[in-house]
Amino acid sequence: MSSLGIGSIMRNGFGILSRGFLNRSFVSHRSFFSLSNNFFSFSSNANNQRFTSFNRRRIFNIIGSGLILGAMAYSMRSKKYQPQLYTSITLYDFSDTDYIERLKKSNIGLELALLSKISDNFDADQSEEELDALKKEMSSFKDHLEKNKIPISKVRVHQPGGYTFYWFSDDNNASGYHVLKQLFSHCHELGFRSFIIHSPYGGLRVNPKEELANYREKLTALVPQDAFLEVEEISTSNKNLKDKESLRFYEGDLFVQLMRDQKSIPLLDSYEAGGCQKTIDRRNDLASQGFEIQSLHLHREKHKFLQPNEIRFLLKFKCFSRFINEGFLTEETSFEEFCRTKSVKCVMPHEEKTGILESYKEVIDNG
Repeated sequence: MSSLGIGSIMRNGFGILSRGFLNRSFVSHRSFFSLSNNFFSFSSNANNQRFTSFNRRRIFNIIGSGLILGAMAYSMRSKKYQPQLYTSITLYDFSDTDYIERLKKSNIGLELALLSKISDNFDADQSEEELDALKKEMSSFKDHLEKNKIPISKVRVHQPGGYTFYWFSDDNNASGYHVLKQLFSHCHELGFRSFIIHSPYGGLRVNPKEELANYREKLTALVPQDAFLEVEEISTSNKNLKDKESLRFYEGDLFVQLMRDQKSIPLLDSYEAGGCQKTIDRRNDLASQGFEIQSLHLHREKHKFLQPNEIRFLLKFKCFSRFINEGFLTEETSFEEFCRTKSVKCVMPHEEKTGILESYKEVIDNG
């Protein structure tokens, strides 16, 4: 450590001490600072100072305490903003052990993307069949994570991808909410503790106050008490939903009403918010209303990758502790084709994707 750094530590430490217990000590503020500025010289002037051995020990103890407290203050002040990078991952990805090892080596976290199909219209029998498929997919994820020595408790689980659910139903066994609740309960039994859902949609034929109260109650009960839940505000994608004229979207002010006083917290998405600048604007808007926002999903339209300069722009604001890449398709790939086929041929090759993720990591690590 440079002499300048030591000086900073000493100033911090002595400042802390002088404001604290020294006002009760035998050394006055003035004499203490005189001592701190000349603490190497008192031994040569021992005859003049007439310090006793006892007083010397006390002074050395004070100086030592000052150094310790100063080092703590110096460390806290110099600690830099360091968000964590995650990426979405499917079961397909675990077939490439080199890819998984590179993610681990680069300290890139995982957010599980489920590919099992879920229907828009639910009936009880179909709901159970699809739930069984999702449970099997999650059990396979657990097997792969254990095989690759990745702690399950640190892995995030995204709701079945690309879907927004209608929660209001008299028959709770035939609804998107039912599937999510049962799925997350199964995930919790497997050891997963961190979950992400999309904000739901409602129906204009339902009383809005009754629906909001129903949705708030369901959100509170969606995951076990010791689990962490983030709710992604869906906005841009709502414009593409069929029958959108008859739907009520939980975005904007209605999203705020849904999330108010909930244990779960909002999550933003760079595409859903309308781009990087609008993402920051929305984050600041939510923060001004008392919400904590920790995570941001990163991707462009059709799940294309953001550019490193866009990551650099977002970093300037130091307002997210987690960046989760959701880009996975090549520039030439049709998102509609991927949704229809779930084909691995639509997905960017691992070597190319890893290069992009490592460029993100470099930007984040360099601040």
